[in-house]
Amino acid sequence: MKLAVPKPFTMQGGADGVLLLHGFTGTTADVKPLARKLHQEGFTCHGPMYRGHGEGPQALLDVGPEDWWQDVLEGWQELERLGCETISVVGVSLGGVFTLRLAEERSPAAVVVMSAPVQEKQLEELKERVLDFARAWYQLEKRTPQEQEQLLEGLRMQAMPHLPALRSTIDGTAEALEDITAPALIMTGGEDEQLYQQSGEEITRRIRSKDKELQRFEHAGHILTRSSEKKQVEAATSAFLVEKLSQ
Repeated sequence: MKLAVPKPFTMQGGADGVLLLHGFTGTTADVKPLARKLHQEGFTCHGPMYRGHGEGPQALLDVGPEDWWQDVLEGWQELERLGCETISVVGVSLGGVFTLRLAEERSPAAVVVMSAPVQEKQLEELKERVLDFARAWYQLEKRTPQEQEQLLEGLRMQAMPHLPALRSTIDGTAEALEDITAPALIMTGGEDEQLYQQSGEEITRRIRSKDKELQRFEHAGHILTRSSEKKQVEAATSAFLVEKLSQ
């Protein structure tokens, strides 16, 4: 069974651009509703789709974080090509890590960081994330329970060489948090794992932005843009960017 693959998107508006970044094992569908909200406010929005995402477990394992980082940089360049005079960045989970990395290496007008890990994640946790993704994918493919278990067992036995590189990407970004000076809104979910909530506090404490704020959404889980408080998340993101870009 062939599944529809979410694609990169662009919503052209004014001269202020927003780059929207999804997470590890996620897709642009996680950030597209937020992009629509921002587009209504006049922003030009672009969301890149990382290589291997939305294409199945093996496609995901055939690429790694430096491939995805190149997709992020190409997304930034796309907004420049469209003539945006400013670029802000919004990212969820791994997309939040990439948002922080852009704030360390580029000059975004503002950043919104959602559920980004900067505390060390164990390789076994990352492997479980891949297996959870694979399990959901095989269910969408309508595989029989026996087929699912056989495929999952094959994945469990397979080397996943890009996972240490992914952890290194997170760790390397965390090491340079003090380089960040852009206006920053950091968001966490009250129902997310403690690692992500503590990471939000650490990011807020360590970045050197004069204009920074931590918001906690008590009834939200990890993917804030898909949580029960997604409308509040959209409103807070929009209000923050509108305010910062009008100054």
